Amino acid sequence: MFLKRKGHIFKSFILLFLILLISGQKNSSIVSFTNNQRNSLTDSFYQKDITHNSFYMQLEIPKLALNQKIYALDSNLNQIKYNVTLLPASTLPNVENSEIFLAAHAGSSKISYFQNLNLLIEGDVVYLIYDGYKYTYQVKEIKITSKTNYVSIQAKKGSKTLTLISCLGKEKRVIVSLEQTEVTQLI
Repeated sequence: MFLKRKGHIFKSFILLFLILLISGQKNSSIVSFTNNQRNSLTDSFYQKDITHNSFYMQLEIPKLALNQKIYALDSNLNQIKYNVTLLPASTLPNVENSEIFLAAHAGSSKISYFQNLNLLIEGDVVYLIYDGYKYTYQVKEIKITSKTNYVSIQAKKGSKTLTLISCLGKEKRVIVSLEQTEVTQLI
């Protein structure tokens, strides 16, 4: 009985976290996202005919030796307790003014995919592989903030961005902002 209740409390917490994340409450410790072409949830991530647990994209961060699958928004594997998580505010990398938001744990557990995210520096590259193309992103800015601070992420008009978010210890958050610099068709 307690385990069922504990799971329900955890799911409720995650749901509350995502609601606050999407709504961008000024007094919360959540990141707000802005993109005038985005609806409440990005429909385009649901358009492909995919199985519930098939991976959707591949994230590669060479400097961190990270090569991780990203699952679709409606997949039960698209949860921070299992993988790098695609956040609902995201758009596809192949659309105009795309913004992709990925979050993952830091720390020392086996799901701490972003444990060394703070080691990235301006100019480092990150790749997303999606739908037969390799999208290259370059680090433009790294912000380290208190977990209690409100952070607004705004992309430059006409740019395609990727934002990586994780905790840094118990009191800080690291936010890495990247811009798309190249697209290569895979054979």
